[in-house]
Amino acid sequence: MAIREGRWDCAACGRTANRGRELRCGGCGRARGKVKFYLPLNEPAVVEGELLAVAKAGPDWICAFCQASNRSTNLACTGCGGPREEGAVRATGGRDVTELTAQQAEEKRVFAERLKARAELYAKQRARNMKIAGAVAVVFFFLCSGVATTFAFASRAGGTQGVGGPFIRLGAPSGGSDVELLSKAASRRIDVEAERLVSDESWCSSMPGNARELGRSSRQSGTRQVCEWRRDGGPVLGVAGFRVQEDMGNGFFSDSGSSGGSSSSDWGSGGSSGSSSSCTSEPTYADWCRWEAMRWIVVRSPENEDSVSVPAWPDPALQRGERKGASVETYEGVVLTRDGERIGLHVSQSQWLGWQSGARYEAEWSFFGGLRSVGGPASGSSRASR
Repeated sequence: MAIREGRWDCAACGRTANRGRELRCGGCGRARGKVKFYLPLNEPAVVEGELLAVAKAGPDWICAFCQASNRSTNLACTGCGGPREEGAVRATGGRDVTELTAQQAEEKRVFAERLKARAELYAKQRARNMKIAGAVAVVFFFLCSGVATTFAFASRAGGTQGVGGPFIRLGAPSGGSDVELLSKAASRRIDVEAERLVSDESWCSSMPGNARELGRSSRQSGTRQVCEWRRDGGPVLGVAGFRVQEDMGNGFFSDSGSSGGSSSSDWGSGGSSGSSSSCTSEPTYADWCRWEAMRWIVVRSPENEDSVSVPAWPDPALQRGERKGASVETYEGVVLTRDGERIGLHVSQSQWLGWQSGARYEAEWSFFGGLRSVGGPASGSSRASR
């Protein structure tokens, strides 16, 4: 049986999602008092030994004099010193499915059958909706295809594009499929990194391990569907999440795995007379943190360039506290098509080394006139007149 930590909201200052273990509000410092605990969606199980001991110690008790919450192990109120005997033990909600009476078990069986019937109805409705959506998608596809075709004509779909040439072209240029290499360039760059103090913000759960927290607030992280099944207003037999969850009365919840799909519903009566079910959509909250941390960032990037041979890697000239980052090399060329369009390309080192400025090369084109690739020298290669 897993134990999960719940949350509670402060009625005094409005701060949300105080951790269940906290006896005072993290915003205003007011004592927790008589609050309603709730369990965020997908809250992980508690594994820390000390925190598990707090959860398993039993429900808290409310001081009769100052209404503050106290741990079950406290013999006197930590707020005013009032005796435990005068206080009231906080009620716990929910029961494990193994504790149900025969009558309650029968009610849950009937309730499960209603859930199954509702699921089958939903499945039929979904199948019908899928057919309608499919027909709409077909119509939408043909409409989008027309728009895409028009756009492709204008943008030369199929390759890296340049400037010049006709506005619309299908396939290869009318003067020929080969291209002339106008220019080429190669570069090698090394990023140099250094540690710097940077500020950022994120969910507190994803904050870097070496970060220093600057501020914390609660933000809505999503919503959850909370469903309850009650018998004559009694304890909750099942709540949201397809598991039987039990409020332990001290800011923690226990669960006993799957409830067999009979723990929640979004309609009508919960089975036989005297029982009922209800579902509500509630926001879920998580802690959002502003923080600062030391991070490796790029401080400079020395680079060598050449248009004839592959350039040497630059000397990073590392200073104290710096390190080498990414090493990046690029090989580019600009070609001219038969109809006057200049197109820039990124190629491999071996292809770049074989290129000669002014030579013509075979080219492959897409249906919409985009340049897909440049191959070997064209037959009778010579510098074209422009």
